[in-house]
Amino acid sequence: MINYYHNVGSGARGYQDLFTEMEPRSSDPEAEAIKAQNAAHILTAIDEGDIDMIFSNSKALNQLAIVDLIKSMCNVSREELKKAEGPRIFLLQKLVEVCDMNMNRARIEFSNMWNVMKDHISTVGSHDNEQVAVYAIDSLRQLAKKFLEKEELNNYHFQKHFLEPFNIIVLNNMPMRMGIIHFIMSCMCSFAKQMTKNLKSGWEIIIEIFKFGGENDNDELSKEAIETLNIILEKENFQYVEEYFEKIINCLVKFMNNTFEDHAMLALDLIERVATYLGSSNEFVERIIEKSREMFNTRQEKLEYKKRLWKCVLYELSKKSFEPKTNVTQRATQLMFSLLTKYNEGISPALWDLMMRDLLKAIFDDVHIKLETKSTDQEMHNTYLANTDTMVSNLIGLFNTMENEKFSASV
Repeated sequence: MINYYHNVGSGARGYQDLFTEMEPRSSDPEAEAIKAQNAAHILTAIDEGDIDMIFSNSKALNQLAIVDLIKSMCNVSREELKKAEGPRIFLLQKLVEVCDMNMNRARIEFSNMWNVMKDHISTVGSHDNEQVAVYAIDSLRQLAKKFLEKEELNNYHFQKHFLEPFNIIVLNNMPMRMGIIHFIMSCMCSFAKQMTKNLKSGWEIIIEIFKFGGENDNDELSKEAIETLNIILEKENFQYVEEYFEKIINCLVKFMNNTFEDHAMLALDLIERVATYLGSSNEFVERIIEKSREMFNTRQEKLEYKKRLWKCVLYELSKKSFEPKTNVTQRATQLMFSLLTKYNEGISPALWDLMMRDLLKAIFDDVHIKLETKSTDQEMHNTYLANTDTMVSNLIGLFNTMENEKFSASV
């Protein structure tokens, strides 16, 4: 109630007690005038420190009361931000402070608070007034940095939950408001580089936002993301992100298909680096399986999973290989067969059989569809034919280096 009088008395739009639901203003001008006059009198008798106590004492509220407080503060903040004469961020500031003060609550209690608050932050981060949007995002950045300093418990995904508003804001602002997208990308790059060892489920959101850099035709945005990926995929850092192997490959594929050749070539280098981790040690796959949310109880299930990891690398390279010849497509073709040749000795015949049956079928099914599809683009048709010849020639060269047992599985 104190804040209600504070705002009415100072000329701002009034709002009800923070612990009650919002009510519409009276349509009676005389009643509103009396309310404003009363509020002005009360305002002079209230110490501003008393107002702050409402928020600073929020740590003493039980788990239900703190959620009610957050809900009411969000309601009031929404009203403040709608003001025709200019949005006010008083309650938004207080929301951030209350969130900060209560961050040491039990994780489930804080998660219930954040469920309410994150929707409001996501909306404000997309506010028409860019200054308000940037303030919300910067507040979220500061809160996230503090939150990420806490160790995430196994089998919980609070980090992902906490960082979700960044992804929502990106989706809401693409592609027009590039200033906001750049700011969020900078936040993600900073988290990835500075909080590498602390991040767990939060990587999912960071990698997802990096994908926007690969899909975007903005050179600066793409460059910042791919250069950060280059750092976090170094051998000493990769252990902290390795369980997201497939998401990383999918992200790098976006850069491989990027309009900027230097970014695409770096993405191919990074795909090779990550594939090297996969091919050089069975322990790598065992670690990923141990960290995975999926269950792999049998040897066959583990083989299928390893095949899936290889397929996500090789199939994407094969698709790129059938595009019109450029430095990037040639590099993709060379890399695919280099990986198959380099690591075929370390792949068991059973796994090789699974890989080849799925991979070769997928590759040549694509080719068949493209060649059979009626097209007026003769040049494109000829490109597929030429690339198919190259692919078959490389496969023959590969099979010539293979053991008989694996060759039999492949054919």
